[in-house]
Amino acid sequence: MIEWANNYYIDDSVKKNPSRWRKRLTRIAEGKHTLFRRTPMDIHVIALTFNDNDLFQIIPAGELSSPLYKGVKLRIVGMAWGKENAKELTGRIVADLYRQTGDIEPKTYFKFGG
Repeated sequence: MIEWANNYYIDDSVKKNPSRWRKRLTRIAEGKHTLFRRTPMDIHVIALTFNDNDLFQIIPAGELSSPLYKGVKLRIVGMAWGKENAKELTGRIVADLYRQTGDIEPKTYFKFGG
């Protein structure tokens, strides 16, 4: 299951139509959409990590439907086109977190749900 942050970040390359990508990625994670038709494998999401040692994890779209994430709530805070752009976007998120809060604790910064 995917839960999107209300204030999620997007890379310039997906800025044209982020709601379309968001919908497709959610359907992929739910197993309702295949990657073979019109969904590029190069989209990556940035999710809050499950452990306390890391802040984020970068996940390629193709892995969203893997058994590893079945039954797990992925809390998505960003999406980007390509791994390098996802790394840059993650850096921007960390910089914004620190600038706005004086801390780098994403689990309290991002709000989920309506």
